[in-house]
Amino acid sequence: MAFRRRTRAINVKNIDQIEQFTADGKPVLIDFMQFSCPACKAMDGTIDELAHEFRGSAHVLKVNVGKVPGAVEHYKIKGTPTFVLFGTSERSQRKAKQRGEEDTKKITQRFRTTGVVKKEQLRRLLTTNGAEAADS
Repeated sequence: MAFRRRTRAINVKNIDQIEQFTADGKPVLIDFMQFSCPACKAMDGTIDELAHEFRGSAHVLKVNVGKVPGAVEHYKIKGTPTFVLFGTSERSQRKAKQRGEEDTKKITQRFRTTGVVKKEQLRRLLTTNGAEAADS
C-alpha cells in the first residue's frame, strides 16, 4: 500500500514570493499568522487541508508576519490571523471586458477577514474564484 504525502501550505519567506504566486493566474489564499497566536494555531490544520484539497488549482500560502519583513505594512495587517484571497471571478472578468481592459484575468484582492473562519467559507471562496478541488 503506497502512501502519498499530503500537500501543505507554502511558508513564504519574503513579499516577492507572494507577488510571484499572484502573477501565476491561479487563486491565492494567504494566511497572515504568527506562531504565538492561539487562533492562528487553531486555523493551521484547516489551511493545510485546503492546500491539499486545492493542490494544482490554487496556491495556499502562510506568511509569518514576524519573519517576513514588510508584510504587515504592505498588506495592512491589523491582527492575526488575517486571510486574504487574490483571485478573479467571472463577474470581474466581464466588467474588465466592458471597460476595454486587455488583461481580463487580472488577479485582484477578492476577500479579506481577520479571525477564525470556517473551512467551508474559505473553500467556497476558492471555488468561486476558479479553484477546483483535486481528487483525493
